[in-house]
Amino acid sequence: MRVGIDTIRCWPSTLALPMRALVEARGADPVEVVDRMLIDERTVCPPWEDPVTLAVNAARGLVSEDELSHVDLLLVGSESGPDQEKALSTWVHRYLDLPSGCRNLELKHACYAGVGALHLAASWVATRPDPEARALVITTDLSRQHFH
Repeated sequence: MRVGIDTIRCWPSTLALPMRALVEARGADPVEVVDRMLIDERTVCPPWEDPVTLAVNAARGLVSEDELSHVDLLLVGSESGPDQEKALSTWVHRYLDLPSGCRNLELKHACYAGVGALHLAASWVATRPDPEARALVITTDLSRQHFH
């Protein structure tokens, strides 16, 4: 059985700043960030956006309501957390209105969590007897890195 990525999408945020202006405002060297790291713009999440809303917005524009009804596995890779109790994946599951039988799992460990989630999803899909079974993999974070 062949398994692969059907669709892919990025939802960075609704706001952004020019990186050069941000670096200069923080008293850092623009060459270090803009030129060496090749970052031209940085998203800025307003108070009404968090890792959950970023994940849900990315998924909503990626798959239809009908496709969401076939998602049997939700994997969310993140180092962020909206609270100190529930896994972020449970909030994504709720706001996407995924089927009650859909399993959800949050994976921690920065960007590598997304890669691990892709491998896990591919193996899971390959072992399903139902050809309609789908896995949804989302990575989401709020970076607090750079410039204090």
